[in-house]
Amino acid sequence: MRLSYGIRPRAIPFVLLAACLAGCATPPPPDTTGLGPMESVIARLKTPDDATRRRAAEDLREMAELGISADDGIKALEAAAVAEFPGARASRIRAVLVTAAAFDPKPEYIPVVLRNFTLYDRAGKDVALKLLLNLPTRPAAEAYVNLLSRATAASEIDGFSIAPLAAAPHDLDVFFPRLLDCARDRATERQVYAAALDFARRGLLAAETLQEIGARVALKSASLRRTLMPTQQADGAAWMWDPQYLFDAQLAEAVLELLGYCPSPAVESELRAARLYTDKRLKTAALLALLRLEHSVSPEDLRDAAASPIARAALFRGLREQGLSDLYPPDFAGAQDFAEAEMVEWLAASAQWGRPPDEIRLSGIVTRPSEDGNLSYYVFKFRNASADARRPAPWLAGMAGPLRVGEPAAPTDTRETFSAFEPYDRRSDEGHVEHLRAAGAGR
Repeated sequence: MRLSYGIRPRAIPFVLLAACLAGCATPPPPDTTGLGPMESVIARLKTPDDATRRRAAEDLREMAELGISADDGIKALEAAAVAEFPGARASRIRAVLVTAAAFDPKPEYIPVVLRNFTLYDRAGKDVALKLLLNLPTRPAAEAYVNLLSRATAASEIDGFSIAPLAAAPHDLDVFFPRLLDCARDRATERQVYAAALDFARRGLLAAETLQEIGARVALKSASLRRTLMPTQQADGAAWMWDPQYLFDAQLAEAVLELLGYCPSPAVESELRAARLYTDKRLKTAALLALLRLEHSVSPEDLRDAAASPIARAALFRGLREQGLSDLYPPDFAGAQDFAEAEMVEWLAASAQWGRPPDEIRLSGIVTRPSEDGNLSYYVFKFRNASADARRPAPWLAGMAGPLRVGEPAAPTDTRETFSAFEPYDRRSDEGHVEHLRAAGAGR
């Protein structure tokens, strides 16, 4: 199984090594008579001559791409730990040797990595962990979590990625809950909790594992709540799209949803505390998690969440997924309610606007015939609050839809929702629909 990096591994270590091997005297090349291919490469990497080392790095890259034997991979892993390499270049050379073995991970490498891990530098440790993670076996999983636990506790690596595990899950009872304990920065926490949530949704985490991680996940939610709750505001949307707040809130939303799969005594009280978020995305996640665990929620809380366009579709879909559509508040179940939600979600995701508007109003509904029946386009005008209350910001136009006339109202992804951010009063509602349909089709 070839190593999964998300990028081609040779693009980093080999190229960097070849670029930095310069500035040394030119002694005679080492005598490699009688040495095997890997031993020859290692001997040439030890020389202080930059040209010799560069050629050796190129040879090593070619060997790795063609596939090296387990014996040669072991030699590379051993040399990366104990061989002496010249000066400031030693760290890069060691990382390249580990990378050569990691191109095509083999079970024979597991004891070698375990034996030598503490001798690798930071770059070598990072690649060695990726090597283990790309071996879909239980011994490799156990080796990975043991080494990762020690390395993160000692701050010996700068974060970690579990992309290969997310793409091809295996032995999850080995990885969880220990991966949760290893995630020590927000970026790593986000990917680990996102993966755990995905595994829970797909039914890949055993009931025993989910029960075991419940208390840990509840503690993480409480920690995030202590950070986020003081920043909650009753009005406006700009505060929810502050970059630092948004980064933490996205993690908190995943954590709250994950709690819905964790039947632990500590979970219900944390979810009920999270109901107090004024950020309705977080409140919705807490309500849906409570319902998934078969706890009660009040109609008032559900109505409060549905009243928010940015949370409305998530609440509707979440209730429908759980077979609880009858709990969705009827006051916000009309076609124009879901069109408004779609418009707001589009604006929040767009690069030009980037958040929900402070104000949004339905201006009109324009119906157009199609082969499958009449389609309704919903024209909205929206704006943000002005810094000068005496000079309100102008209304801009946007279009959501189309929604098919006569069908039950529900959130949809119509792909025609769009805004060119033109002043609303520049055109009629019909004119906005024709203009935005044409503009959207050209995207």
